[in-house]
Amino acid sequence: MEWALLEFPDKQSYLAVRKGKKLFDDISNERFVEKYLPKFPEIATYLAKNPGIVSTEELVQSLDKFSPGNQKSILENLRSKISTN
Repeated sequence: MEWALLEFPDKQSYLAVRKGKKLFDDISNERFVEKYLPKFPEIATYLAKNPGIVSTEELVQSLDKFSPGNQKSILENLRSKISTN
């Protein structure tokens, strides 16, 4: 909840520092991407264009939550094979 109140640049900084780690103590990255990220379109664009902050698998699992432009960015940034399960 505190993170949601931050200004956009502060949110970006927080995510950049947490790159490749669990972003929040109280929710999983997967739940954040699926449930909360759609409420923050600027952050969704930031994550789509900056690979590695959230795992590719988590982003692809919730691909439908992103705008078409962000979907394209996520797919263009695929750097390794992902499980299709």
